[in-house]
Amino acid sequence: MSVFTVKAGRGPPPYRLVAVFLGLLCVVSLTGFIIQSVYCYGFLHVNQSQSSLPRRNELDELSANYTALAAAHEKLVEEKEELERENERLLSLTADIRISCHCLRSPCTERLCKLCPQGWDFFQSKCYRFSTGRRSWRDSQADCRSQGADLVVIDSRLEQLFISRQSKGGSYWIGLSDADSEGTWLWVNGARETGGYWMPRQPDNHRGGEDCAMISSRAMGAVRNWNDDECGRTLSWICEADSPLLSA
Repeated sequence: MSVFTVKAGRGPPPYRLVAVFLGLLCVVSLTGFIIQSVYCYGFLHVNQSQSSLPRRNELDELSANYTALAAAHEKLVEEKEELERENERLLSLTADIRISCHCLRSPCTERLCKLCPQGWDFFQSKCYRFSTGRRSWRDSQADCRSQGADLVVIDSRLEQLFISRQSKGGSYWIGLSDADSEGTWLWVNGARETGGYWMPRQPDNHRGGEDCAMISSRAMGAVRNWNDDECGRTLSWICEADSPLLSA
């Protein structure tokens, strides 16, 4: 047996075994790290999902409550409008009954049994005339006075809706002014207006000379159409008086 034959029969050198061992150790360590990372990610994801669940449930509950409240509000608005229409119908019916009773108690002609003079519109025991001419605010009030009336005094939402409907998008003077004291709006009957149905950002007393109120044709809605304007401007106007029959 030669020396070369004996050396060929030996195992791999020790440094190769160490290299193989270290390589296997790296593979095992890397595998463990990957498994641990996957586990940690899954744990964090589950934990975050569980912690956000109450907030998500709370958000869903708030959203459901908002939807329910919005639906309830819409229903209340519809019921309110229906009640207003019913109230208007009952007022008209009451007026019809009163005129019938009046005509039954005393003989009268068809002309005398009418609620309002010709050319005037009846609403809630009042008569209204929507002029076709154009005058200043003061001349408009003078015209109404000459007929035993005044520029209209709007003191209810129903009356505001009626006026808006009858004005048909035109511009009309109403009986409201702050000419005596800037910022203190008074009706022609002396009552003070504290709320009103003004257009957005009105009254603004533009250029310091707008002291009279009018229904504006530029308005976008029936309950936001008041505007202040110069009293000398010529517009159509609305007169209001008690029904001569119902006040008799």
